[in-house]
Amino acid sequence: MTTDLETQFSTDDGEKNYFRPIADLIRAERHDLAEDMLIADLASLRVPLAELCLETQNDVIELKDWDTLQQMIFRTSKRVLCTAVGLDLCCNQAGHITPEGWVEPNVEVVFYSDEPFPFSVRSREEILAENAICTGISPVPWHGCMTDIEMIWMPVVGLARLNSAVESNNTLYTRRCAPADYVAWRLAEWFRALRYHQTVKRYLDQEGLARHLPVIVGSYHSPFLEAVYFPAPSRRSAKETEARLAATLERQNREWSAKQEEKLWEMADTVREMRKAIRGTRFWPSRAMRELRRTYEALEAAYANFNKLGLPRRPSWRIADDAEFELFLKFFYVDPFL
Repeated sequence: MTTDLETQFSTDDGEKNYFRPIADLIRAERHDLAEDMLIADLASLRVPLAELCLETQNDVIELKDWDTLQQMIFRTSKRVLCTAVGLDLCCNQAGHITPEGWVEPNVEVVFYSDEPFPFSVRSREEILAENAICTGISPVPWHGCMTDIEMIWMPVVGLARLNSAVESNNTLYTRRCAPADYVAWRLAEWFRALRYHQTVKRYLDQEGLARHLPVIVGSYHSPFLEAVYFPAPSRRSAKETEARLAATLERQNREWSAKQEEKLWEMADTVREMRKAIRGTRFWPSRAMRELRRTYEALEAAYANFNKLGLPRRPSWRIADDAEFELFLKFFYVDPFL
């Protein structure tokens, strides 16, 4: 027997009319009421996916690397701080795989300025009004217009079981399948989105951010719903967070320099071995050694194009003293590129 819910979901208009009030509740931060509606209707369906949603409703969901987000909102683009943050759920892009074989989603974090939209002078209601027209083929002005501040990924933990159930064989769920299965799948998509919004809101309320700026929460997967939240003040002050960012950047620069120096010395080691081979046969060079000389000198000329020292007056393989040559390697092949 077909239920009223199955009948409503048999048409696009019926679905839209069902989910519109749930979307409004999520945007209005009435997550509890949205959850009550979804849970009640999931409980009316006697199919495995609906039962799984009910089983996972109390699973604890965490967002990792929140402190990284705290620091990143103080990074600058063209000497300007970001004025909004976007957190988009990515459900099937190489997330962590649990021992059970379930896939955890990731969150793509992007940073916006006032260039595509004046976030810093608009209220939450004004931003919501602008993005309420988003349909998935987005005309919203800030989509795709991020700053050049580096995008980061935040792992999600605790959503894997529900996420995998929704994503597994999702192409099979059409109105041609059993009506109850189709309804359960559509409800499960929205239930996953709701759990994600609840989690982000919890972190914004409990952990907060050290800057008061809008956080736009959405997803790359159905439902294409965006909500706007503002964070509570962070336990760490802006000054402390900026200091942590400076320390992080200094550490990252040290790590980069160490890796870069290691790579540069690998090249220098190659040059040293080439010099050794050339000098060992410099009085009776074979055709292969003459070709090696040409390769050596061409490499040196190429490095000279990016080196303030310029091209040596004579090929460096002619340096007879090993200690002098080691200094040359350091000053010509390593130091200028650190």
